[in-house]
Amino acid sequence: MSEPPVSRAKKHKQLPPARAGLHPKRLTEHPAGTPRLNGDLRDWILSRYPSIEADGLDQLFAAGDIVDAHARPWSATAPASVIRRGVWMYRPIPDEPAEPISIPIVQRTNRWLIADKPHGLSIMPRGQYVAQTLTVALRRQERNDDIVTAHRLDLATAGLVLATLQPQYRRPYQQLFAERQVEKLYRVIAPVLPDHPLDPRISASPSSRWLRVRARIHKPPGAMRALFADGEPNSETLIRQIGPARRVNGLDIATYEAKLVTGRTHQIRAHFAGLGAPIVGDSLFEGAEAAPYDRESTGHFTDLQLLAYGLAFTDPVTGESIHAESKRALTLD
Repeated sequence: MSEPPVSRAKKHKQLPPARAGLHPKRLTEHPAGTPRLNGDLRDWILSRYPSIEADGLDQLFAAGDIVDAHARPWSATAPASVIRRGVWMYRPIPDEPAEPISIPIVQRTNRWLIADKPHGLSIMPRGQYVAQTLTVALRRQERNDDIVTAHRLDLATAGLVLATLQPQYRRPYQQLFAERQVEKLYRVIAPVLPDHPLDPRISASPSSRWLRVRARIHKPPGAMRALFADGEPNSETLIRQIGPARRVNGLDIATYEAKLVTGRTHQIRAHFAGLGAPIVGDSLFEGAEAAPYDRESTGHFTDLQLLAYGLAFTDPVTGESIHAESKRALTLD
């Protein structure tokens, strides 16, 4: 089937290339115009970005990691005014893995691929997670610095993630998810559901073979997890049990399938917790066998028993129906 024409991507300004799957950060003037562009580039950077240490900055200049739009190194003694011409910094990588991260690919075309993410791998470089992220691992593995994911999964959640391979295809595939045109199915292991929700702000009603769960949730800035709130529901999940209940380590659990109708942060995890059955291994919502959240711990703990195992959508470029399933399995399934 021939592909219909795709709108031509906007012409991009000259930018330095990525290195090892990471694009450099552009250094910019403060919105208020301070510090002033006086003196040399090194002193201006230290004044503008106080979190950067002088010794570390000197190492970046020495390594040629402070560059212009053509990736030509700037000197530390260049006038600070070159900021207006364009200065980029290749960041040091704090979490470089000892061995390359191998990501299984479930399906691919010349426009996108569907990766099968493991538990514990963040999607995007941010904070302490830089090299050990799905995006950077895919760029290195596929030797393609244009790879960008079309949607997100929590760090703790395993399963399918669609990523685009060329800039001109980012928007149509990201829109699929933004406009809820992708069917996303999850596999969950959690305690047997109680007869009534634990949190009164959750509604749970039968809908065909599914339990229709609705609630108003939000994640305040800086909060660890999504919270329930009063008001009109803004999240909806369909849940059904797909296996018999069983007893494991003194806990009565079952395997469920969950289908997202909306896509709020921590939605499935919050809904199961609000029902009174937090997902096994869920540190955020105090699930059974979960490691303490954000604290050093010892001993054996279970990964979050949540797997994004199914994606289905109509390809916006070719009109083809796409169905993909994860090859992973939950440890307690």
